[in-house]
This record gives sequence, C-alpha cells and structure tokens, in this order.
Amino acid sequence: MPDPRKRIVVDGVDFAQIVRFPRILRAVTAAMQPPRLLIALFMVLLLLAVGRTWDGATEPRAHPAGITLGEMSVQDRAAAQEALRRAMLTYVPADDLPEGDPDEWALLDARDVLAQVRAGYREQRETDIGEAQLGRADRRFRSTIAAIDESRPRGSFEAVSVHLGAQTVRIVRGVLFLQPIEVFEGFKQTFVDLPRALWRHHLLFTLIYGTFALLVLAIGGGALSRMAACEISGRQKLRVIEAWQFALVHWPRLVLALLLPLLLAAALAVIILLPGVIMNVPGLNIIGALIYGVFLILGLLIALLLLVYALGFGLLLPAVACENCDAADAQQRAYAYVLQRPLHLVGYGVIAVIGLALGYLVVSIFAVTALNVTADLFGTFTASVAMSQAGGFDIFNFNPAAASIEIAPNWHTSTAAWLIGFWQSIIVALVAAYVFSYFFSAATAVYLLMRQTCDGQDPEEIWYPGLVPGTLAPMPPTRVEEEKS
Repeated sequence: MPDPRKRIVVDGVDFAQIVRFPRILRAVTAAMQPPRLLIALFMVLLLLAVGRTWDGATEPRAHPAGITLGEMSVQDRAAAQEALRRAMLTYVPADDLPEGDPDEWALLDARDVLAQVRAGYREQRETDIGEAQLGRADRRFRSTIAAIDESRPRGSFEAVSVHLGAQTVRIVRGVLFLQPIEVFEGFKQTFVDLPRALWRHHLLFTLIYGTFALLVLAIGGGALSRMAACEISGRQKLRVIEAWQFALVHWPRLVLALLLPLLLAAALAVIILLPGVIMNVPGLNIIGALIYGVFLILGLLIALLLLVYALGFGLLLPAVACENCDAADAQQRAYAYVLQRPLHLVGYGVIAVIGLALGYLVVSIFAVTALNVTADLFGTFTASVAMSQAGGFDIFNFNPAAASIEIAPNWHTSTAAWLIGFWQSIIVALVAAYVFSYFFSAATAVYLLMRQTCDGQDPEEIWYPGLVPGTLAPMPPTRVEEEKS
C-alpha cells in the first residue's frame, strides 16, 4: 500500500496534452491561408456556376419567403402574376404586350418580365421623362422591381443558397451574442428542415445537383483535409497542386466515404418500400401487418445510419485524408468515434462552432471594409450611376442586391455596373470560401482529437507515401518499387 505521506514532485505539466481543444481553434487562422482559400474558392465558384445554370434551365418553384415553406400556393402565384401584369402594363410598350385581356394572358415568367420592364423603362427614361420627374420615376421603378423580386418564385439553387447563407449568419450571431437558441435553430433549419423540404418539393434537384455537390465537396474537401492533416501532424505544408493530386488520385475513396452511408440507407428504404404494396391486397394485408415489426427494425437502422451520419459527417473525409483508408473503413471509424465518445464530439463541435463565429467575424469585417472603402474612394470623383452598384455591405449582409440599383442610361454604363457587381461577388465568394476552408480544417482537427481519445493514437501520426494505406505500417520494399513504377 503506498505511503500517503510520500511526496510527489511534478517537474512540469504538458498542457498541450491535457487541454487539446486549442488545436481546433487554430483552424480559424489556418483556414485563411491563401492555398486553402484558393481551393475553397474554386469549390464555391463551381457550385455557383452549375447551380445558376440549373436555375436558368428549370422553372422556379420555391416559395419567395423561404425554401422550407415549400412551393407557392395558388393565392401566392396569383398575387405574383398580378404584380407582373401591372409592371408589364406600366413599362412595356403596347406593341410588345401579349394580345388579349391582361387577365387572360398566359403565365408570365418573372425573369422575362424583369428583362422587358427594364428595357421598357430605359426607353421611357430617355424619351418621355423630364429631369424634374426623373428622381420620382426612378424611385417608383425601383419599388416595382422590388415588389416583383419579393413575390417571384425562386429557383431551387437560389433558394438553397439564400437559406444556407441566412442560417450561417444566424449561427454566427447566436454565438457572438450568446443566444444558444438561435444557434440551435440555425442547425435545425440547416440539417433537418432544409433536407426535408428538398426531398418533398425539389426531389430531382436534390438527386442530381446533390450528387454533383457531394462530388465537389468530396474532392475539394479531401484536398483541404489533407492540407490540414499534414500541417497538424507537423510534417509539411502542402502546396495547392500537391493537395489536388492527393484528392484526384483518391477521389473514389473520398466520394464513396460520403455516399456509402446514404446508399446503405437508400437500400434499406427500398427493402421497406416494396413489400408495402401487399397492404393493398385483402388478406395479404394481415401478413404485411404481422411482419411490420421486421421492417420497423430496418427503419430503426435507417434512423441510426442517418443520425450518426449527420453527427459524423465531418469525420468521413478527414478519415481518408489522415489514414488513406477506403470508404468502408472511413465510415467504420467515423461511426465508431461518434458512438464511443459522443460527448467528446459534442464538446469539440461546440469549440468548432465558436471558432467559426470568430473566424467569420474577422473575415467579414475585412471583406466589408475592403468593399465599402473601395466603393467610397473609387466613386469620390465620379457621378456615374454604375457606381450605385458599389458598396452598401455589412458584416451580416453580403447580398450584392442590397446595393442600390439605378437604371443605366446606356449600354456601356450597364456593362460597367455589371462588372462592378461581378468583382464584388468575388469578394463575397471569398467569405463563403473561408467557411468551406474552416469547416474542413476544423473537422480534420476534430477527427485527430477523436482518434486520440478513442484509439490513443497521436495526432502527429498520419498516413504518408511509403506506408500501407489505412495503416501506419511501412510498405514492403517490393511494393514500394511497384508504387514508384
């Protein structure tokens, strides 16, 4: 039995091993590194380009007040059509109007109407409106455009991007102003209400664009996670080309790591879905009811798969980036860590959300200052209406449409205004890119900490060329030669 009077002298305490969460907060500044921002910006621009192409080629159906409200009701559509008809009658020349009574016109497309109304008002402004009435006419026109924009249906991608932007700001504000209910509602709106609305009302968009988005997230996120893993382990700072090479070589593992849980859940859903047909047959419906308990068990498995997937989503790509393991192993690791140490994961997640709020605040202040200062200085000695597109941002509102809109009197002013808006949108996209960069950087730190907690493995130990994929065992010399050849 040890002597209770025996003194123990402690030479020092390794606080880095005891207090681990600062490693997550290092992602706040690490995510600002230009190589990571460059990769994340490419991801954002790719998602934007394909998303806007989708919206341009499909009929907008999302509710203007928010995608979670579903599609527009008959009354909402009628009100939107009435606003479009009034705008057409006010600004479009009579010769260009559809034939017949306005109430009998075919359904008007808001995008086409906006183009015609802008062109019609530009002509009115040049020929029919005097200087004294110009200010009042411009204000009336802007009100008309705003009314159309508020009532028009949104494209699927536009509605999703607006929703995600609003909920990100909601989470950040909740953290900064110590409002945990707002943070909870932001996550609920993002991970519960949004997927439900997409599945119910935008199924085709969810399946097609969702698959594309997962592909972009898998490859780009894999590159970002590999960069973070190499830096956290202290081995090296990867260049952009090296990170892309890792992601492109291992893209099947990265993509399947994200898709495999969803594919398993879909397979179980089909198993439950098809036998339900027998409930329509008299007599067989009793058999269906008897075996319903079996399918209820499968339903529990689907719930487990999806819930743990939601909690462990951020661990899947880092598992591949840190271990170079296959998709099944990545899923096994992520699910095991979630189920073994859920409270640790929640605690690390809280720290990561705090880091997101702090990083977003710094980046948004920097971006808003750059946008507004540039607009003020550049527009000091000019009265061009194109400059009305510049500036007008704040840290919680990065919507370029928030800037005042004037009617360009000619094509070159209109082009100049468009170009100014384009360059501003690049800065706004950089803010979104920071969120992507931070997410995968922080997720990689969380993965390494969860691995240390569950497996006792040092965060500095990651896979690198020369080791067997999925392990830290040295590769046999013969296999190393084969890999090189």
